[in-house]
Amino acid sequence: MRTRRSRLVLGSCPLILSVLLILSALPIFALPASDGARAQAAQTPPGMTEYYVGLLQRGPKWTAARTPETQAVQAGHMTHMNQLAADGLLVGAGPVAGDGNLRGVLILAGGSPDALRQRVEQDPAVRAGRLVLSLHKWLGPKDVGQAYVNEHKANPNAKDEMLLYQLAVLSKTAQWVPATTPELQDLQKRHLAHIANLEAKGTLVAAGPFLDNNDEIRGIVVFAPGISESGGRAALSADPAVQAGRLLLTFHAWYVARGVLPEKPKQP
Repeated sequence: MRTRRSRLVLGSCPLILSVLLILSALPIFALPASDGARAQAAQTPPGMTEYYVGLLQRGPKWTAARTPETQAVQAGHMTHMNQLAADGLLVGAGPVAGDGNLRGVLILAGGSPDALRQRVEQDPAVRAGRLVLSLHKWLGPKDVGQAYVNEHKANPNAKDEMLLYQLAVLSKTAQWVPATTPELQDLQKRHLAHIANLEAKGTLVAAGPFLDNNDEIRGIVVFAPGISESGGRAALSADPAVQAGRLLLTFHAWYVARGVLPEKPKQP
């Protein structure tokens, strides 16, 4: 019997997306590229582990049209996602809403980047050119999605409640350089303090870095349910690193099953 953990679909309906980096690990968020790998090795917090995030974007053969051919590819895509989950490689996945290029996000574990890339690229949707994969090293909490799995093992008939989150991707701008000067190091500290303050208020439920030294994406921020894109932009517009022009914000709306992402009470 398949567990609910294997019910993973991208691009057609909202399903689970893995827990992002819990903010107790914020001291490593958005590290300068020259120092990221060394700092990760030296400062990995207890209870954290390494994953790979797969971003599935529109490929050259993408079309929103529903035809027998695209439906067959989508069915094969669903089967492939389920198999990755059954093999313990895919610990979470979820679709991105709207008409943007980003169509889905995968959280992968238990393999080398080359092996994981090879497995994901066997997806019929990738092979058909409907989707293109980019893979990013990511530091996140151990047992991603395990609480959700435990919940549904205890109550197999429980129905998923999907929550809409705003996901902000923080990328380098042309003004971004490694924080090697005292001024930039101070700016980095104030950036981290701002993110931590948003988390303490309950505005954010998660945030964390991509660890690839040459990755254009520096980090991810996830806002609490009920926070709109405009509300999220307003919150991050006060971030000193954003104000300094070092980080570019891109927002995506996506769905996560309740219990997968951390739920933090808002402070008065």
